[in-house]
Amino acid sequence: MLYMHLRSVINTFRLSGDRKAANMALHVLNRMKKAIREENRTLKVDRVIYKTVLTCLALPTNPRHASASYEILQEMLEASKENEDVKPDSHCCNLVVKAFAKAGHGRKTATHAQQILVDLVQQYRAGKMSAAPGTAGFNQVLNAWSKTRDRRDAVKNAETVMKLMRELRDGCVEYAKPDKSTISLMFSIYALQKNESMAQNAQDLFDSFMGEIDYDRMLIEGLMNVWAKSDTPNKTEKILELKRLMEEKWKRGEWNMRPTTRTYNILLNACSYAAKGDAEDRGRALETAREAFRELKGSNEEKPDPITYGTMIQAVCNLSEDEPDKKVEEVKEIFDECCRSGMVGDMVVKEMWGGLDKETVEEIFGENRSEPPVSWKRNVKDFRSMKLTQMLGRTENAR
Repeated sequence: MLYMHLRSVINTFRLSGDRKAANMALHVLNRMKKAIREENRTLKVDRVIYKTVLTCLALPTNPRHASASYEILQEMLEASKENEDVKPDSHCCNLVVKAFAKAGHGRKTATHAQQILVDLVQQYRAGKMSAAPGTAGFNQVLNAWSKTRDRRDAVKNAETVMKLMRELRDGCVEYAKPDKSTISLMFSIYALQKNESMAQNAQDLFDSFMGEIDYDRMLIEGLMNVWAKSDTPNKTEKILELKRLMEEKWKRGEWNMRPTTRTYNILLNACSYAAKGDAEDRGRALETAREAFRELKGSNEEKPDPITYGTMIQAVCNLSEDEPDKKVEEVKEIFDECCRSGMVGDMVVKEMWGGLDKETVEEIFGENRSEPPVSWKRNVKDFRSMKLTQMLGRTENAR
């Protein structure tokens, strides 16, 4: 009876999300262990109790709680020599790794989480543990690296983690094999480098798991984003290939592969940053952007959003520098469509000012320079109600 009561108390801490949940769970656990030492035979500390405490310690936490989670895991290992009920499983390992991955931010946190992950895998390989960290544990480490500013270290260590996962998978540890989240996190890390070799690494990773992982639209869009952020000369062609792959799968009945507005926005973004090429490259990129924009406007399922209009304006301004008059005319047409659609968001205004001179922008806005009409922004969910003159002034100062 007492055991069930205390188990319920610790579980309540877990569900509360309270910052003090970890400390309170540890306090109850220590009181239980003290009572057992004093020969209270109505109590026991089993894997359920330990796991619930580990879950509390794995909430957004601090290094002290992370260290406590590792100590508990080692305590479980020692106790399991006499009692199988406390033997730690893969989930316990994942919770310990998560505690370290959530113990802070940056390179130091990611490094500590990876060290713990490797340590637990080594203990498993040495036969000291009956289970290794699973996919969720590995993904926690990758997530920690994806949030660091140390781009080179992030890629190097993420690839080390990925190699370890593959080794376990090849060793028939099925619960540690990469999944869609793993691949998505790797894409996020590769995108940090913003160069062609990292984009190609992401593409190779994608190709190597083709057929093994059930890819969906969001994963392919993640790969498209890596190419879009890279300095690859032909990145628009790479993104178009992926878009065609999505369309082929969609036409074969895979409904979750239908290109969305986000798909087109990624393509437009890649086109807008193709301005570093020669005149021929810029011309091709601009025509690709125009075709994608026309295609999205003609779609029955998707429609342009404020990001679409803002990115298209950016693309025209970046890629039409050699023809200033045509640039202004095309931007005016896009902005007029944007106004009629009620999609004039902050990004649209920013790109108008960033790509055109002040006099031209003021002429286009006309009498609405001080405050955009409600009709212009009626379909924008995140418009900040900032006066256009305030935004223009802020952008002008930034320049």
